[in-house]
Amino acid sequence: MDKKQCRLSLKRPGHHSRKRKFHGNRYSDEVGTSFASTSAEKLKTSRDDSFDVCCDDSVSYCFIQFFLVFSALQNIVKCKQCNSSIKFFKYGQRGLGFKIKIQCLCEDRVIDSCKMIDNAYEINRRFAYVMRLLGVGLRGIQIFCGLMDMGRGLNITAYYQVIQSIQESVNTVYDLVTNKAVQEEKDLNVQAGYPENELSVSGDGSWSMEKHSVRYASYIGDGDTKTFRSLLQAAPYGDDFLVRRKECVLHVKKRFYRRAKEAKKQLMLKKKARKQQEGEDVKTKSKSKSKRKSTESKT
Repeated sequence: MDKKQCRLSLKRPGHHSRKRKFHGNRYSDEVGTSFASTSAEKLKTSRDDSFDVCCDDSVSYCFIQFFLVFSALQNIVKCKQCNSSIKFFKYGQRGLGFKIKIQCLCEDRVIDSCKMIDNAYEINRRFAYVMRLLGVGLRGIQIFCGLMDMGRGLNITAYYQVIQSIQESVNTVYDLVTNKAVQEEKDLNVQAGYPENELSVSGDGSWSMEKHSVRYASYIGDGDTKTFRSLLQAAPYGDDFLVRRKECVLHVKKRFYRRAKEAKKQLMLKKKARKQQEGEDVKTKSKSKSKRKSTESKT
């Protein structure tokens, strides 16, 4: 008796096997998957040429075991010039980047493990940036690299140089985006017939826009009168230019919903109290009728 017959014989009478649901092919699901971030995808589909992002799916990173992979390559490939065997060596590691030395009879060649930005490995900046997005600092990077047997990670000098470089890049992108946003608002004001340099702002704490030569003429509040009151007291543009307040539509909608919900709750409570009162009135009437009947029967 084979294994299939044994399994069939162990089934309970009346038992029906469930059909397996198809959840996709794991070998084809990942084909064509975009590794670009959501922000990069939005900028890529934008009509503005100044924010086009070129995404190359062929450029990506992966983990390999150096000795296992390159020892196998040594037994396969040969040098085209001297037709001798090739040996690979790893040296000069800085963070996660390193150099690969290719040695043969004719000459030694050196290649980098990844792209270089100035004199730094691109993988170190990318790794530190991603770890910061995840809320992991230098100590976490060192622990991760140690547990993964990837070396010591980044030292403190290299780490803060990377952080400074990331900060400068982020500030540059921020300035470009804010300049573009301010210019768009100016153009919309001109089209609508409003003053070009008078914009509206939401109460998020970021009020200064001096380098863009504009003023916030309107404040979009969320019902918090303290913020607007303190803003009037501060008078950021002097006494001659007063900031107007605009009510936030979402906050108005929220207040309408909250008050309608409260009114519905009060109405339901009144209906419940009325039903209880009507029930008590019926009970009292039935008791009075029963008392009358008892007195009449006695008489």
